[in-house]
Amino acid sequence: MTDARYLLTSPAGLEDLVAEEVVAAGGEAIGHAAGRVHARLSQQASYQLLLWSRVASRLYRLVGEGEVASVDDLYDLVKSMEWEQWFTPALTLAVQFDGELRGITNTMFGALKVKDAIVDRCREQKGWRPTINSDDADLRVAVWVDKGQALVAIDCQGGPLHQRHYRLRQGAAPLKENLAAAMLKRARWSTQESLIDPFCGSGTLVIEAALMAADIAPGLLRHLPACVRWPEADRDLWRQLQQQAEARRSTGIDSCQTPLFGVDLNPRQITVARANAREAGIEGLVDFEVADATAIGPGELTPGLIICNPPYGERLGEMTETLALYWQFGARLKRAFKDWRLTILSSDEGALEQLRMRPERRHQLYNGPLKCRLMHYAITGGEPQLPADDFANRLRKNLKKIDSWAAEQGIEAYRLYDADLPDYNLAIDRYGDWLVVQEYAAPDTIEPEKARRRRDDALVALADFNDPARIAFKTRERQKGKQQYERQDARDLWFTVKEHDAELWINPCDYLDVGLFLDHRPMRRWLHDHARGKRLLNLFCYTASATVQAALGGARASLSVDMSNTYLDWAERNFATNGLDGRHHRLRRDDCMAFVAGEPSGKFDLVFLDPPTFSNSKRMEGVFDVQRDYLPLLGQLRRWLADGATVVFSTNHTRFRFDEAAISQLGFRAEDVSAMSIPPDFARNQRIHRCWLLHWQGGSQ
Repeated sequence: MTDARYLLTSPAGLEDLVAEEVVAAGGEAIGHAAGRVHARLSQQASYQLLLWSRVASRLYRLVGEGEVASVDDLYDLVKSMEWEQWFTPALTLAVQFDGELRGITNTMFGALKVKDAIVDRCREQKGWRPTINSDDADLRVAVWVDKGQALVAIDCQGGPLHQRHYRLRQGAAPLKENLAAAMLKRARWSTQESLIDPFCGSGTLVIEAALMAADIAPGLLRHLPACVRWPEADRDLWRQLQQQAEARRSTGIDSCQTPLFGVDLNPRQITVARANAREAGIEGLVDFEVADATAIGPGELTPGLIICNPPYGERLGEMTETLALYWQFGARLKRAFKDWRLTILSSDEGALEQLRMRPERRHQLYNGPLKCRLMHYAITGGEPQLPADDFANRLRKNLKKIDSWAAEQGIEAYRLYDADLPDYNLAIDRYGDWLVVQEYAAPDTIEPEKARRRRDDALVALADFNDPARIAFKTRERQKGKQQYERQDARDLWFTVKEHDAELWINPCDYLDVGLFLDHRPMRRWLHDHARGKRLLNLFCYTASATVQAALGGARASLSVDMSNTYLDWAERNFATNGLDGRHHRLRRDDCMAFVAGEPSGKFDLVFLDPPTFSNSKRMEGVFDVQRDYLPLLGQLRRWLADGATVVFSTNHTRFRFDEAAISQLGFRAEDVSAMSIPPDFARNQRIHRCWLLHWQGGSQ
């Protein structure tokens, strides 16, 4: 049979490796584009590729191509092809379509028009029509349309070539088998040298290495290719090539002496990897063990290749864990694996930098839709130095000073670091055994990339002080509407911290705020000390921690108002934990501006008023701006005040202008207590908030 045109697909960036496989199989690579290699192959070469290709995703036999401007053109083009030579009445058909064309509204409609053309051709030429089988067709026709050019082909395998069918189960973020094989080829791994995957997951990289080292054709693990069932198939040739591959497998398994190791910290993953190795028939060639990648050593192995696809840390909350893991892993390699080579696949450029090694080569690959870097390093050894040592020294100093103060005060939540050093523009708060890190915006004079590197270095240094799994990193931007109440993550992690007599619930990861504003701690204590026998109104109550402190100080009744169900549920949790009676300490969901403007339901002796700087939530009637609205709000609030009442008014608006004359006209005597209200752990930032005691003097309104 004469050579025919074929098309091989692969992940983008691997076309040259596929072209090499084409030549090795005895074919000719005649061109390639992103993710595609065009080839001219004999039938034997096509069978060899189905057996031996480790990198290609699919192999297609081209049927025809042509220009099309409409769906009718596509129908006519497909119908003009000699489909009757491919079909017998016993063979089934499936069609897939990809592309854009006038008259085709979706890919299913495009596939339907192609199917109609094939069926109509067979019926007219042979008097029968192919049977459709979308799940397990003998001929899977693929059509691509790009810029008016249609390409029509048949899938030779009938499914993806990356599926070797040894993976009974896989990990949460599986690496496709052909991408794993491509990583090994890009690493220039010799099948005689030692190989370790320190983050092996379900074992794909190690198993693919074993298949290469033992000269095992990946196609032997798959079911019979679809093309061997076609009318033109040479079944004797296929069986001959298959028998040759089986003989090579038997010889290769007997002679393979390559040390192949996979380790993972997760015992369940190791169980999966061992099961997959058994299914691939190479369990005797590989070793999978439970181990920590940051603590492993080479034992007596001669230097070889370390190859891995570590966690990427795609969620913001995982950033510190990922950065710390890469730094610790890099440090371990330098200490224990001198003269080895490292090949690592990652989409996280910042994490790769924490390896603290200079790459010798790099490639760009795609793990599914994820753009990744494949980096290659020579491990030269040496003692690693923890980054950001000046930042680390400041943390040690702060911890020594603040920890003892916090213990004396009976508090477990406080600010540990507040942009003390200009190069590390972070705020770091401790909540029990968790640290919550927020990044301040870098000055315009600092390049964003430099600021990002400094931040990453600080997070790595911070992980030396605290379990990185208990460090939450957050970025703050102005929130619109319901964004300020919506979940940022979904860990659903809750715990309590002590603040004097109170136990208050914290959620360090799921929301923008964690449930407790630390800078207001002195005023919560002030409420505790001045609330005995009084009635408290807490407006914009958030999680009602101020109410809890007042109630524990002896407040006889309270009403806490907020428009967020999330925060009110949180407040209810705080109330229950601290034993507050819901009959006397009530929660109300309402727009605080609308609530205060309504008819008073009682008089209050104390009011805690800490409104947001700005809010345009859809739950509010209009937009709230504290600078514009604080005087109207206080004016309405007078009707709710008992004689001699005190309003604690606080704002975090950094440019807030307080009009003492207007306050006096409303009947209040203002006492600026900002200095007293700033706790020692916020001493570096005296502008964190401003606070006044507004003493009501106006009598009944």
